[in-house]
Amino acid sequence: MILGFGFLAPWLLLGAAAMAIPFVLHLLSSVRAKDIEFPTLRFLKMSMEKTARKRRVQHWLLLLIRAGLLGLLALAVAQPITNALGGWMGKNKQSVAVVLDNSYSMGAQAGSATRFEQAKAHAETLLTGENPPTSGVVLTTNGASSASEMTSDWAALARAVRAAKLSAGRAGLLQKIKQAAQLLNQHDTVSQKSIYVFSDLQRASFEEIASAKKLLNEQNIHVMIVNTALQDIANIGISNLEIGGRRIVNSAMEISATVVNSSPGDREVLVAVRMENQRPISPRRITLAGAGKDRSVATVRFLTSAGSGAGGKSGELYLCDEAGEPFKDDLAIDNVRRFSMTVRPRANALILRGSSRAEASVDTDASAWLAIVTDPWSGREDAPWSITPKIMNATDFQPAHLEGIDALLAANVAEFTPAQAAAIAAFIARGGTVMLFLGPDVNPEAYNKAFGPGVLPGKILQAVGEIGADAEAVGVAQVDTTDPYLKGLFKERSDYLSPMVRRYFRMDRTGRGSTVLMGLANRDPLMLTKKIGRGRITVCATTSSGQWSNFLGSGANVIVSMVVRACILAPRDPGRLDSYMWGAQVAIQPKGVKSGSIKITLPVKQDGKYKTAVVQLNSKGQATFTDTKHIGLYHWQAIGPDADKPGAKGSFAVNPNGSEADLEAYSTEAFRGVLERAKIEQVYVGSNLKEVMASAVQDAQPTEWWDLVCMIVILLLIAEALVANRKQIA
Repeated sequence: MILGFGFLAPWLLLGAAAMAIPFVLHLLSSVRAKDIEFPTLRFLKMSMEKTARKRRVQHWLLLLIRAGLLGLLALAVAQPITNALGGWMGKNKQSVAVVLDNSYSMGAQAGSATRFEQAKAHAETLLTGENPPTSGVVLTTNGASSASEMTSDWAALARAVRAAKLSAGRAGLLQKIKQAAQLLNQHDTVSQKSIYVFSDLQRASFEEIASAKKLLNEQNIHVMIVNTALQDIANIGISNLEIGGRRIVNSAMEISATVVNSSPGDREVLVAVRMENQRPISPRRITLAGAGKDRSVATVRFLTSAGSGAGGKSGELYLCDEAGEPFKDDLAIDNVRRFSMTVRPRANALILRGSSRAEASVDTDASAWLAIVTDPWSGREDAPWSITPKIMNATDFQPAHLEGIDALLAANVAEFTPAQAAAIAAFIARGGTVMLFLGPDVNPEAYNKAFGPGVLPGKILQAVGEIGADAEAVGVAQVDTTDPYLKGLFKERSDYLSPMVRRYFRMDRTGRGSTVLMGLANRDPLMLTKKIGRGRITVCATTSSGQWSNFLGSGANVIVSMVVRACILAPRDPGRLDSYMWGAQVAIQPKGVKSGSIKITLPVKQDGKYKTAVVQLNSKGQATFTDTKHIGLYHWQAIGPDADKPGAKGSFAVNPNGSEADLEAYSTEAFRGVLERAKIEQVYVGSNLKEVMASAVQDAQPTEWWDLVCMIVILLLIAEALVANRKQIA
């Protein structure tokens, strides 16, 4: 802090002229002695010169001490003081910037009013009290402020405070303090400038302020923080929601939520999920410890399905009571989080059959086994399944057959032509998924030549092992359970090790950039996988029939689950999750719609009807919507010649910022301690305006130095006496 120096009685400094008295007396007494001739006495002369030098030193030291005494006496009676330059004093006029925290944590009910209503009352008192500011500005932490320029119309400032509304965003306090400081520094007509922050001292926001020591100390502006969180809050909120899995019809999804308790004591609550008009999933009961303690935050997971129909779907995760009614606490906005998503149709898989024999069975025809795995319901479109397979002979396969295909599965295909191999390589690079199951008809040299090292994850060597019931089998010993194809399929690692192989092709992956998905106990790879461009190829060293392995028996679970997982993960369009934070910009791009506009229905009513907005599509067929200041589901519909197309309508969800759900806050005393430890100056915090002003006034009171100066005078008097006494003795 910069200090100013002054005097309570500066006219008494005229007494400092008395410092000249010792020097004047010295000059008056300096009369030259008469010269007298004396015999030459060398030793006597030396002694006299030494004594004279000593007395001269003492003489000048006494002069300085006596002059200093007189000057300090004059300084003491003038009463020196120091005070902070630009110091805040309640009686003086000042320019102020009012920063209202309108994040949704301020909507917590505190007695008969919310924290935000209390903050507005404090701010209005500041602006309309006995000593209103000469000029000011009102800023809110979220959204556009109704008054964002300095004005001397304090009545207008008070109206801006009354017009401020709560938002569903996070409190960006530090950014607003920077903006307020810039506005005040541009307004140079008043030397005393203050920023008043009305907030709830929420840790998530004020930890940021406590780390901004340099910024706050460099500003010659006082920051006055009024704490509106003076009562304990009973609140449980949902801070986050995530949806895992592919959004493909009938595929499994995991909906997880993070729930936080901001209440001082332990709380119980039920968490439930519902999709559109479906019945809620059975609620989960959780017990949370009090705010700031271990287990005050918990994650709840629900397994569900994307449903049987493609297109837009929505739902919500919410807190409820025993009767299934919405949970009630001091802050309602964080008790529910909504979601909206676009579910895509089934994944399309193409199976290439290596053998064209009509009489082939599952035991001998590897493609028959893959057909059952990918289509257990025998082609029923109404069955709850996520894959639509198509089977064809490999000899009939043309590059055009890959149009609209997500995954290509080849079973015991003897060889591929150069054109087929090139088409498959391009398919992978575009993001396609390919799985090659080798078999007795496979020609290794033809594979190596057609695909080359740039595509195959390993060079295919000769087949080893025997077939038959008595043939020796090799088990799986290495499994990459971190790979998306295998991750989370089974709880126990031993379940991954069930496949047994009697005969297989050895593969050399040296220099291929591939990884081992499954490895045998003899260290030979069973499955190699490799990413190419945006897609992926996997090669299985054995057949998918029952001839060379137990894939039709005890080892089926792992391979079946892996093939199904690979097909579901294959689509390049995994289905969108159309959920956004409050205030976010939403990009809407309807499928098949090239021109026209988008009509958006907002989740808020006006005059009994839901509000709507119309946004034009740009040249890329995309509309940008920015008015996301309401929480809930927004529905949109294309307007124009393509309005009847399946992709011409949809929805999206807007949720409050999850970080605000944690209401844990500093107490007034605790944040004062934070400021003190961080050595942040000119920042004051109080529980009301009177308290925070008193802190600032006390810090700005001048410090008197009269006692210290008098003590120095006494010490100098003692020193003068000692020096003078020594002179006389000498």
